[in-house]
Amino acid sequence: WCALSSVWGGDQPMKATKATMKDLEEGLPASRFPRTIQDAATVALSVGIPYMWIDSLCIIQDDPNDLALQLGDMPNIYHHALVTITASSARSVHKSFLHDRGHSYSTLPPVALRYKSSHGSDGRILFLEPQIQTDQREDFSEPIDERGWTYQERLLSPRALIYTRKQLIWSCETLDRIAGDPRPDEQSGDNTGWEDRLSGDLESIQEDSHIDGVLEGSREAVQHTWGQWAAIVEAYTARNLSNPDDKLPAISALARTYHARFSLTYLAGLWKE
Repeated sequence: WCALSSVWGGDQPMKATKATMKDLEEGLPASRFPRTIQDAATVALSVGIPYMWIDSLCIIQDDPNDLALQLGDMPNIYHHALVTITASSARSVHKSFLHDRGHSYSTLPPVALRYKSSHGSDGRILFLEPQIQTDQREDFSEPIDERGWTYQERLLSPRALIYTRKQLIWSCETLDRIAGDPRPDEQSGDNTGWEDRLSGDLESIQEDSHIDGVLEGSREAVQHTWGQWAAIVEAYTARNLSNPDDKLPAISALARTYHARFSLTYLAGLWKE
């Protein structure tokens, strides 16, 4: 399965409730669903993934028990998804994120020249500005970066297709690759810039380098661990939530991951130790 990460942008016109579950289980025309979900289904099917987890449709929104069950399983849902489809550019579920993005550039627009191959076929050569540094651009912020719930969804996803306003980005634990970037993989960048932008990387949380020291009370290891959590909280609290009551639930999946790694006691955003 794949997972969808997107901005709700208000109450959902199509969501799982006790009243709508029967209709959803029996199936509805694609046209009944918001545009973001339609686009996500298009992407999933185009790459051969038959199942997709969507929070508004896979959590019964008016069932507290199901909410608690699904939120508790979010670390597994996003971490084990084959890929997370991230609708970064869509400000609400009513917006499409599939559109012609062209070629990104900072100062020099791409130049195309006609070309005839040695076999006589016509084509063109595209000259692009070298060394595209997307993570350093001032206009790189996306609507999804403003929302609180989507922060943990991104950090929990080992692989993501990220549809920004100007670029399509493949991001995984090995590298970030921009669609249309002509540079070879070894020059196209790694996760450093992207994860630094999020001010916290779960890869380092899951490493073993500091766990023994934390359990033994090593001051250096403990300070490193708390520093990681402080960076996560700082980045998360800079984002917005429509419902103030979601402040703790919207970071609970990260807290569960942290607890599972370090066996610490979580106390509403803080740690007993």
